[in-house]
Amino acid sequence: MKLLKIGTTDFLSSVILSTLNMIRRVILMMTNRKVILILIGGIVFTVGYSLGIVIRDAKMLSTPPQSEGPVYKQIPVIPFTN
Repeated sequence: MKLLKIGTTDFLSSVILSTLNMIRRVILMMTNRKVILILIGGIVFTVGYSLGIVIRDAKMLSTPPQSEGPVYKQIPVIPFTN
């Protein structure tokens, strides 16, 4: 890979391509069993996280927000004298 100036689109595309090549090499070094375990783990994590968010939102929507009305206080006035 040749060196490119930072700030050009060629630099960005070369970084993306080199990153994808690195990921491809790592996957090729791993066995099929490890790749499948990682993919299943990612899917389980994503689905579990999404379900947790759904449960949290359902609890929040089932109970209306309990907000108190405004509390009005009178500010003490210091009289102005010359």
